[in-house]
Amino acid sequence: MSKVVRIKPLDPLFFRMNRAFTAGEQDWASSRPFPLPSTVYGAIRAFILAKRDLNKFYEEGYLDIGSPKKKGTLKIKFIALKKDVEIFFPAPANLLCYEDKPLVMTPTIEEEDYLLLSKVRGLDNRLRFFYTRENVSKKENRWIGLSALVEFLKGNYDAIQCMDIHTIEEFAMPEPRVGIALDKESRTAQEGRLYRAEHYRYLENVEIVVWVEGTEESLNGILHLGGERRVAFLKEDEELKGKIEAKLNYDLSGNFDYLYLYLATPSIFESSWHPNIKNNFPMISAIVDSYELVGGWDIAKRKPKPLYRAVPAGSIYVFDKDGHSYLKEKFGLKNISQVYPEEGYGFALIGAI
Repeated sequence: MSKVVRIKPLDPLFFRMNRAFTAGEQDWASSRPFPLPSTVYGAIRAFILAKRDLNKFYEEGYLDIGSPKKKGTLKIKFIALKKDVEIFFPAPANLLCYEDKPLVMTPTIEEEDYLLLSKVRGLDNRLRFFYTRENVSKKENRWIGLSALVEFLKGNYDAIQCMDIHTIEEFAMPEPRVGIALDKESRTAQEGRLYRAEHYRYLENVEIVVWVEGTEESLNGILHLGGERRVAFLKEDEELKGKIEAKLNYDLSGNFDYLYLYLATPSIFESSWHPNIKNNFPMISAIVDSYELVGGWDIAKRKPKPLYRAVPAGSIYVFDKDGHSYLKEKFGLKNISQVYPEEGYGFALIGAI
């Protein structure tokens, strides 16, 4: 059973990044403005567990949330942002704005522009540059409305405007907090333990949207999310689910030269930066921004989880159009991450150039 739930933050949220922060040595704890899929997965799993018998969870487990040592059927397809009535995903890495006009970078076609690489992470072919002749700079944390994203994937670039591309500040504002560590016995301030933490306060009309599968449990109530167990409302929305399904059920028709593979959520691949597609459709090009670290804390084993380098959401891979049927069946609307796909990593959409 699939559900779409909305998360409405009631407090400023803190999603700590995987960077060193040692009390007494650093005074700034940085936060990401938008959670990783695993953070939301863990919060929803804990929300369901709070309604269940804890002893049964540890002894035999449940079908949906599993046990401390094994996951159940609970899955997340993707997480996104919602502002007013529109859903937003990370903007494609090759979609920019120049002088208030959308600018789509495409792979070079001319023979003299090819970049010859003998071996790149096991690839033995010539990858083509993504490039633009315009002097533009790309801002981080850019978002695009789902309606405009679908037009982009269908190759209808004329239907996209720069007003469809948004920065994270239009959804959440940074709100630094100051704190000080306390002595556990005396409850007095510890010397040299003053620190600052970056929180994000979501705007009144902004929510986090999550596609959830594999549980019959009612997902309505109070949710604890991120660092310091900040409070948020959790609510199922069947009407919103229908609207998202309708928009994602698009068709690639007409003539096109190449296929996109667009990542709507971060993904972890064994080959580091590219998916392993073992077929006759070689990768033609790719545009991937700097990696982001995915880790966490394993409560059952009481130790940190392995730290992975994830390909960021918005990354684009280009393949030959002859692989249309294969790519659509194998990767379209699926989680293609080779690590934690059930937690929402690697949600992929197919597009055309």
